[in-house]
Amino acid sequence: MTPIKLKFIIDLRNFNLDSNNPMFGPAFHRFLPKNKDDKLEKNLSSLNGKISFWFERRGILSDDLIKYDSSTKLFDEASISKQGILDGGPLFGQITIYEVSTELFQVLKINLIGDPHYIAFGKKIVKEITEHAAVLINIFRELFRQYWISNNYYWDSRYKSLGSFCKYDLSLKYSINNGRTWKEFIPDKERHEIHFDSLISFDFSDFISKDDWKMIKSLFNKSFSPSIASNYLTQAHETCDRGDLKKAFIEAVTALEIALECKINENVRLTDPILESIQSFKTSPLKSQFSIFALECSNIKSADIENSIEAIKIRNRIVHEGYKPTKSEKSILYSLLTSISIIINETVTKFPSNNGSNAIQSRESWEKQKKPKKN
Repeated sequence: MTPIKLKFIIDLRNFNLDSNNPMFGPAFHRFLPKNKDDKLEKNLSSLNGKISFWFERRGILSDDLIKYDSSTKLFDEASISKQGILDGGPLFGQITIYEVSTELFQVLKINLIGDPHYIAFGKKIVKEITEHAAVLINIFRELFRQYWISNNYYWDSRYKSLGSFCKYDLSLKYSINNGRTWKEFIPDKERHEIHFDSLISFDFSDFISKDDWKMIKSLFNKSFSPSIASNYLTQAHETCDRGDLKKAFIEAVTALEIALECKINENVRLTDPILESIQSFKTSPLKSQFSIFALECSNIKSADIENSIEAIKIRNRIVHEGYKPTKSEKSILYSLLTSISIIINETVTKFPSNNGSNAIQSRESWEKQKKPKKN
């Protein structure tokens, strides 16, 4: 039997963000994954098959700057390598199912909407797509801090039928003849209820590079899952980048508290007697707890430790005195975020901004500006 193929597109735009520079997907630096040549692929969890994800190189060149355009394919490698920021656009994907039942094959052959075999298969396909996509999207959002990427990609049967989700959210299509022809994958009748939700200095190296893509592939294959502290770090970074410094300092210190607690609890040598003996340490001032952990990390600079202590003081002033941080104190906040990232041993420490403009330089100039790895 010919394998069943399904192809889909996930829109990564976050329509709730008010940004001067809206992005369609993850932001890369001097690099874009090369279509299917750079695809990420792994076996399905509950079906006999595989799933792959990739980004299409698309955009237009205007005044030497590349701007994302879904209708135009990019081929100019030289121009790509000169760009400070490159928009990856939506996430493309494909599933290959090696074998299905005769009953399901016949249903797909005539696209029999509403058939129980079709619906059951559709639910499995949607589960595979959303769960595997979640791994990759979490890598972008929580590890690479690209908070502008939407994480609203799950199917909620209260608001949409399975058919509506497949058609409108995934643009899902299938082929039973090895990709020669494609049909819309619509397991049941379309139903869609609209619900409205309430509405540092620029460093291009904080965007995803070619080397980062290799790491992402490895993390995706290992089904990477971010820590709770990483989630709070991303939230603090997003809040800061959106201009709310007061809230960002509060969220950053919360992330620190969670990070230190997790760091203690995840130690494999921790026993009840040891835990009891360190209770006095856990009740000591947060800046003292942080300093002890930070000094154990050789790659946290003394200046970052000092700034992080100051960030804790600023947070306390905000909470107890109503203090309003100044823009100049933004760097102090990022010292704390960087320190937390190193303490919890994150794979990368990046804080990209969604508020800057693109830039173009020669390859040589970009290479001269390369910074040493942060961890």
